[in-house]
Parts: sequence; structure tokens; C-alpha cells
Amino acid sequence: MRWRAKLQVNTVATLLASLLGVLATGFAAVGLYLFLEKQVQPDLAAFYTACALLLLAIFILLLARFVTSPPSTPPARQNEDPTQGVQQILDQISDTGVTALVEKYPGRAVAATLAAGLVLGYSAEARTAVKAACREWLNEESNQKKPQ
Repeated sequence: MRWRAKLQVNTVATLLASLLGVLATGFAAVGLYLFLEKQVQPDLAAFYTACALLLLAIFILLLARFVTSPPSTPPARQNEDPTQGVQQILDQISDTGVTALVEKYPGRAVAATLAAGLVLGYSAEARTAVKAACREWLNEESNQKKPQ
């Protein structure tokens, strides 16, 4: 089934479910009114039914606000600069001549980056090997920069 056909079927199903939901709420309100009419006076039964429907509407709006609100994230620490680590990595990469290759072959660089992302995203073994190689390379770089 094509995506347009699925979209049309889902739209019709959603509209039908919404219409049935409105009808069900209406019948529930009438049933509540008829039940309350036997217990209290008719004007109070209508008032209680209206209050129940108003509370239901408020509950639905609060639920919708809760579902659509963005998650609260803790504030970032003020003393940390998130770009500092990225800048260090970029400085180390620029020393290796990779920047010149990317500028010379931008299309191939994008394709290689995409391929590497797919491989690393798919294979846990590849991720582990790359992490170990990066740690080893960074340790060698830091050992070379330290005066002995």
C-alpha cells in the first residue's frame, strides 16, 4: 500500500473515531443527566452534568499540554565551555593535513564520512576498535607534547 493511501485511510479512521468519540461523550452526558435527574432536581442535574463535562475538558487540555511540553533539562554548568573539547579535536585534525584533503575533495569527504557513520552505527565491534585507536592516538599526542 502506498504512503498516500495509508495517509488517506488513517485520516478517515481518525475522523470517524473523533465523530464516534463526540457522539459517545454526548450520550454519556445525556445518561448522566437522566441518572442525576432521578436523584436531584432537573436544574441541578443539568448543572452537575455541565460541571462534569467541564472537568473532563480541563483534564483533556492538561493532558495535551503535558504530552506536548518539552522535557525539562537541567541548566548547563557555567564553568564548562562545550566547544572547548571540539576545538581541541579540530586543532589536532588540522595538524594532520586532513583539512587540505577535505577542501580538495569535498564530495568524497562527505561520502567517506557517511560510510564511516553507517559502519560505526551498525557495528559495535567497529565502534570499540575506533574508540581504542582514538584513545591510543590521543595518548600518544599528549605524551609527545609533554616536555621530558
